[in-house]
Amino acid sequence: MARSKAKPRPRRRSVKAAASEAERTATSEEPEKPATVLDPPVTRSAKLKRKPPVRYSDELGKRICAALSDGQSLNSICKAEGMPDESSVREWATTPDHPFAPNYTRARDWLSENRGRTARHRR
Repeated sequence: MARSKAKPRPRRRSVKAAASEAERTATSEEPEKPATVLDPPVTRSAKLKRKPPVRYSDELGKRICAALSDGQSLNSICKAEGMPDESSVREWATTPDHPFAPNYTRARDWLSENRGRTARHRR
């Protein structure tokens, strides 16, 4: 006696799921695809826009060094409109043959020397 293969029964859906699918089809919306392991996570950095690149100029270098000498942090300087990204400034400062490197070092040294003096005079 040969066994006949039975066809699998279709899955029963809830009334709510069927109505939701019918509504999506009627409005021609595509259903949201579930996130998979391969999808990149949405992070804060992905939402932030990058600043447009700013080329180095002597005037820009002088403005940055003057602000550093006044006690502003590099982070706050670079957040201003028209200023380069902080990573760019740090790259300029750490490249030995870049014209900005010695000026940056001088501005930092001047700031560290004068911070102690101004703190002593305030007492």
